[in-house]
Amino acid sequence: MKDLFGNTKPIQIEIDEWWFNGRIIIRQRDSRLPKWISFEDNNSRFVEIHGSKKEAISFALHNPCKNPKNLGIDYI
Repeated sequence: MKDLFGNTKPIQIEIDEWWFNGRIIIRQRDSRLPKWISFEDNNSRFVEIHGSKKEAISFALHNPCKNPKNLGIDYI
């Protein structure tokens, strides 16, 4: 498993927040909201809902965000 940016696993950028293949994956702590969501790292308002972190990572692999602004950002 390798994304477009050479990462072999999601990179944790904050508590309960990971970056993978140009998408941000978030674990929600509020029980009123979906547990796992992801969205493109380009200020898009479109949010994808997932049943698990594994599902979110798989979705990110198949639906990368190819925003040119992502290429110059070092998230580590």
